[in-house]
Amino acid sequence: MTRFVIVSFLPDNINKILEPVRDHFEPGVNAQIPPHISLTYPFFWKAEKNELVREMEKETRNFSPFLAIISGIGVFFNPSHSGGVKGKQVIYAQVLPEEPFREIHKSFEKALTGNVKFDTSQFPQKTLPSFIPHITLVMNGVEKDLKTAQKMISSVIGYSFMVENVWLLKKEEGSEKWEKVKEITF
Repeated sequence: MTRFVIVSFLPDNINKILEPVRDHFEPGVNAQIPPHISLTYPFFWKAEKNELVREMEKETRNFSPFLAIISGIGVFFNPSHSGGVKGKQVIYAQVLPEEPFREIHKSFEKALTGNVKFDTSQFPQKTLPSFIPHITLVMNGVEKDLKTAQKMISSVIGYSFMVENVWLLKKEEGSEKWEKVKEITF
């Protein structure tokens, strides 16, 4: 079964700094998917793919390009570890302002309702967690990884970039790599 996700990719100058950080902690992760901000949780689409693209195009008309900034580093428990096993953390780069990302997330979530089944397999309670706009750096980090990641991304703290489009990605069953399907510009 094909999984889909909607993301916002980052400019090359930021990726050149973040990719080595991600590879340091999870070698090969950038080959699966470059650094990005997920705007939806992974999902299975029940209708025609062209209908999904039309829904995305309709929703993106409601948004304008906006300036985002990498503001620091954050941590939350890795949801794939039941009950948030102590020490297993997702370490991420924070992006601000959060509100435009949250609005886009809510808009897509609402538009997709009815034709989508969100992939909750990675969440122990089988429910989707609250949406936090972020750029994942480490999926299974521990305390010492946080300090290392902070040092490694210090040069991008304060970087700003324009968010002007979103990408629909797909991942075929058995594949490790997410593939680009369609770019939609605001």
